[in-house]
Amino acid sequence: SGMASIDLDRLNSTGNTSRKFEKVRDNEFSTIGKIMEDAMGRLGGSNSEIFREKDVGKLLDGVQSALEHTYLDLSEAGDLCTKIIKLKKCDSNEHTPLKDLNRALLLTHAEYLGPIFYHRAMALNAWGKYKEAAVDFEQALVFQFKGKDLYKLYHKLAQCYQKTKKFSKSVECLENAVKSIKSAKLNDKQKKEYVKILKESIDKISNKKDATKNINKDVSKVKEPHKTDSRLSRLIQIKVSAEKGRHVVAREQIPVGTILMNDEGMNPFLNPDDKDNAMKFCLVCMKNVGSLPFPCLTCARVVYCSPTCQQMGAAQFHGYQCQLDIYNIRQKDTKDWCRIFSTMNIILAKPLDFWMANQNLFLEKSNTCIDSEGNPIAVQNELDRYKQLFDMVTHEDEIPLETRAKHALVVVFHLRSLRMTNYYSTQKVKIKTEQFTEEELIIGKLFFKLRLISEANLYPVWGVEDEGSGQVGIESIGSGIYPSIGSCLNSTCNPNTIRVNRGHEVLVIAAQNIAKDEEITDNYCIHYSELPAQDRKEWLKESFQFDCSCKACLNNWPVYDQMEADVPTEVQEELMPIEKENAAALRSGDIEKALAGHHQEISVLQEKVPEPHQVHVTMRNSFQYCWWNKIANEMSQ
Repeated sequence: SGMASIDLDRLNSTGNTSRKFEKVRDNEFSTIGKIMEDAMGRLGGSNSEIFREKDVGKLLDGVQSALEHTYLDLSEAGDLCTKIIKLKKCDSNEHTPLKDLNRALLLTHAEYLGPIFYHRAMALNAWGKYKEAAVDFEQALVFQFKGKDLYKLYHKLAQCYQKTKKFSKSVECLENAVKSIKSAKLNDKQKKEYVKILKESIDKISNKKDATKNINKDVSKVKEPHKTDSRLSRLIQIKVSAEKGRHVVAREQIPVGTILMNDEGMNPFLNPDDKDNAMKFCLVCMKNVGSLPFPCLTCARVVYCSPTCQQMGAAQFHGYQCQLDIYNIRQKDTKDWCRIFSTMNIILAKPLDFWMANQNLFLEKSNTCIDSEGNPIAVQNELDRYKQLFDMVTHEDEIPLETRAKHALVVVFHLRSLRMTNYYSTQKVKIKTEQFTEEELIIGKLFFKLRLISEANLYPVWGVEDEGSGQVGIESIGSGIYPSIGSCLNSTCNPNTIRVNRGHEVLVIAAQNIAKDEEITDNYCIHYSELPAQDRKEWLKESFQFDCSCKACLNNWPVYDQMEADVPTEVQEELMPIEKENAAALRSGDIEKALAGHHQEISVLQEKVPEPHQVHVTMRNSFQYCWWNKIANEMSQ
């Protein structure tokens, strides 16, 4: 989350070729940054007396009163954007190329989408992609496809269902095809013959049993979940101590490669390094949409991977993002300034009455995360997850006045922006005054707390693309807060876990064999091999408000180039055959075999080569790369 302030050229100049950071050209100028700067100037800078107010409600009220309505106005950024008006008609047909059909879906008004979905479904059906074609035929029906080809749609959809062994649905479609034959452009004789064919098909399949649902068993997740929180493995134990705060230890010996946690995050925010890639990933689940995007029905700046995600996005936060034109603004603004909208996602995903009903629960200070047995406090439902989110560390008393001032301005900016949407009016709340209403101040306090939490707990989300023959491409596409992970794992510069994500879901995996009672640790972005201890410590203090006292920092471990590189001969001899098999397994796409080989190598190194050493760093990166391969495979299934 804080990579922006780090010199990437310097990171890339180390000899460690297994981890490179790509610089993506972003927009040079930020209107949002300018809006903030103007408002800060109007208030007399971040040292102004107004920001010393301790009570958050009074602080927000004070800023709102002191700034005229021309300040902190999001429409200033919106006015610079190219407005895209959805088309009222689109001439697609059986021969329109897929690329043009996709473009048409994004740019056409919802009332006219039926025929485009129909034509895309016909193309998919012709290519033998029956499952995908069925989804598009269904969407054509959702968008009121009618007329002379309706019987054909039902017939083709019935065939897709037969191919995927959904016979009862197929019969239903064949019956609908019979009903809609009357509007077909066929003569009576043709109609009769067609009905006869349809009825024969019905007789042939009406007694066939539907295939039992094929549950995808191969998706990586925690194997033996904790009784109180299924996102955590039962192999971990959460503890609290004065010295370490909340932390996690191994309840018993944990083998390398064990998945310890998986968490879908709290409405992570899609905000790619490369602004053009916002159209490559699903807004809701953040998976790569491939060549079959589903459109937002009101804007042309985001896509979804499925109708399910599309409905979730519209019902939760994206309806309001559309009204504020946030993804249009991202086209002209910078990634760093657009990141301020990440906390807005969390608030907008829930209606006002949810926040009003639970305000005390979320705003009170509470840090209980374990029971007397050291088990995580039960997180069984949605409310528990939000409670866990708001119980994360805020460091409120340690942040400098300058940061507090920025938070206050951003929150007032958000509250003013929400007045441009129907967020309050959908709950029958009318806003008539210049001053914030009671409801707005509660939303403001929640925003403020979320901003404090996200400063110290925002994880990057990576987009993964399978580039073939064992190669994967990884790029930064956004960020999110992951309460079950962030609320209890401490950071060290040489962690014993790695983190990968499948879309918006983050997995934490043991990267070494972890002994019983040993602390399980994470890394907040920079590994000790990439930056000298002093620079790391300064950056961690600035970005995450803590002084790192891990072994690598205390003993001033060297960066990659200055580390021991020679591996003892007998260790080399033990590793050579495993390494050969690993490389072959990766090339042939046998990821499980490659991972098993990595487990063997890591175990040998852990036992026989002391850290710090180049081979440990290279091995860790290679293990992580293997996992990204596995994730790319799972996502392309």
